[in-house]
Amino acid sequence: MKHGHADIKQYEKLEQIGSGAFGNVYKARNKDTGEICAAKILKFNFTDEKKSQKNLNRELRCHRHLKNPAIVEFIGYSDQDFDNDDCPVIFTKYMEKGCLANMFNNIRKGKREGWNNTKMVINILGIALGVKHLHDNEIIHRDLKPSNILLDSDLYPKITDFGTARHLDKKVAKMTMHVGTAQYMAPEVGTEEPYSYE
Repeated sequence: MKHGHADIKQYEKLEQIGSGAFGNVYKARNKDTGEICAAKILKFNFTDEKKSQKNLNRELRCHRHLKNPAIVEFIGYSDQDFDNDDCPVIFTKYMEKGCLANMFNNIRKGKREGWNNTKMVINILGIALGVKHLHDNEIIHRDLKPSNILLDSDLYPKITDFGTARHLDKKVAKMTMHVGTAQYMAPEVGTEEPYSYE
């Protein structure tokens, strides 16, 4: 791997583990090391290639720039998918316990799977510190929600999915309307107020 690029032939695609507006996520195995990772195959919109390329560039810029225990670790990027089609794939560390949204669903069903008050506090603090790291690097996530918080084997949180993230300077910037998931949007998004780091 050079400059963040990954050789797609080095990986074997396994089962699908997630999906979203910008792509589908699969488990993948490194054929050389046996390491399991996550492979996000982006849904490239060829009718609006400029927008798709912009989302890809945002995600790659964030992944390459951010190094923090509360941010999912970036492994590499391929221009082609597992079928050798021109479809971008982003490789990140695989998080064994899925996402926080699934954990909440399991808790409602009485399956706590190691979740307790200590893990809850660790997640609250970890997510807050992860968001602070984003803001310190002048990045606003814009789609922070339980399904975009992954959990490692110790149930520690890792922020992921930077397809809608926005890199800003400290100057006032106008909100882009309706970016993200409605129930998790900041209130000021609906009134087109400036971005805030507070």
